[in-house]
Amino acid sequence: MLANDFSVDPARRASKRTNFRGVAAEPAKSSGRAARLPLRRVASLYSRRVKFGPWIRLAEAPQRLEARPGVLQLRVERGLVRYPRGKSAMIRYVGGEDVRQLAAELAISHPGAPWLCRVSEGAGGDAAAAAVRLIAEFEERFGACPFIPGELDMA
Repeated sequence: MLANDFSVDPARRASKRTNFRGVAAEPAKSSGRAARLPLRRVASLYSRRVKFGPWIRLAEAPQRLEARPGVLQLRVERGLVRYPRGKSAMIRYVGGEDVRQLAAELAISHPGAPWLCRVSEGAGGDAAAAAVRLIAEFEERFGACPFIPGELDMA
C-alpha cells in the first residue's frame, strides 16, 4: 500500500484531509497558514510578504511618521473584527506616496478612533499595488476585504 493510498482502509481515508487536487494527504504538522498551502504557493507567499515596522497609535502617526512612499496597515487596538472566515484585528490597508499624509487623513476623518497603524519597511516598487495585493490576500483568507467595523462587527 502506498503512503497516500487510503482506498483500502475506509476509516483511515475518512480521517485524512485532501489537498487542493482532492488527493489524500497527511495532516500538516504546523497549524500556520503556510502548512495549509501547496509548496509552490508557500514559496510565492513568503517572497511577496510585506514587512512592517512597529505599531503606533493612529492619532500620533502624523507626527511620528516620515513623509515617504509605503503601505499603511491599520488594526483595532483591542479585540477582533468578525469576518466570514475568521477574526482579525486588521481593518485597512492603504498605499501611497506619502504615508504621513495618509495617516493624517485617516486620523482627521476618524478622530479618537482606538486604532493602531504601522508602515511597510523597504517596500520597493509601487506602494498602491502592494496594498491592493495585501487586500486581495486578506479577502482570500478571511472571505471579505478589511473594513472599518461597527460595534456589532466586533468579536
